[in-house]
Amino acid sequence: MFGFKNIAKTLITTISLFGFLNAFSQVSPDIKPTICLLGGTPSSAKIVDEIPEDLKAKYNFISFNRPGFGDTPNKTWNEEDLFDLASKAGLKSGDFGVIGVSGGGPLAILIAQRFKLKYCGVISGMVPSKDYFPFADSTFTKPLMISVLRGFDDFKKTIEEFPNVNEILKQADSPAPIAIRACFDDLHFILRGTTFSNHTYDQMKVNWIHGENDKNVALKSAQSFLAKFKNSKLTVIPGAAHSIDARLLVRQLADQWD
Repeated sequence: MFGFKNIAKTLITTISLFGFLNAFSQVSPDIKPTICLLGGTPSSAKIVDEIPEDLKAKYNFISFNRPGFGDTPNKTWNEEDLFDLASKAGLKSGDFGVIGVSGGGPLAILIAQRFKLKYCGVISGMVPSKDYFPFADSTFTKPLMISVLRGFDDFKKTIEEFPNVNEILKQADSPAPIAIRACFDDLHFILRGTTFSNHTYDQMKVNWIHGENDKNVALKSAQSFLAKFKNSKLTVIPGAAHSIDARLLVRQLADQWD
């Protein structure tokens, strides 16, 4: 549900990527501004391969696999694990920016907060449960998110019944059983584990791009979440669904920041 190259196929979002020592760096971050990319659920650090060459010539793009993605072992992770993976991928305090796609959206905000990054961008972002469920009746992901809260066994049964599930899980670049567990751990953390400080709500500048007709994460859910941030900017793409071409929007965000 939430992927990078074709978010529409990736029914599950986030999000965002964290791999064990699996950094993808194009050039030394001493030469080019570093942008960390966080993909959806499922995804892998290979999302960096989707970035156009002319953008790679300007920025040092890095990413990493969250546990269970990119053929890494499963692990129930927390914020500190996320920050450790980002650091091992090469992200440093004060670096240029982070962009999170779908499920990677709230994770990007956490990383921007911890590493004191200059910019934070989100494309078709997932949101915590308090903002997702009040507006979820218009989405097709609601049964899946409910199953996450019920536990892994219920989630596994639900996701295995999704149409095109095999194509969706391929984006994890891991065997299906590992990918399914990784998706559960991802979504459980996003729905229940993401917490933001009052300082983040007051100070963090977030550039968020969302489709008007997103059926994975309702626009109203994104608006509810962003209402907490005093310095957020929401760009709504008229008529667009969750399947926005994230590659184009990475360029749009980078051009705004340059």
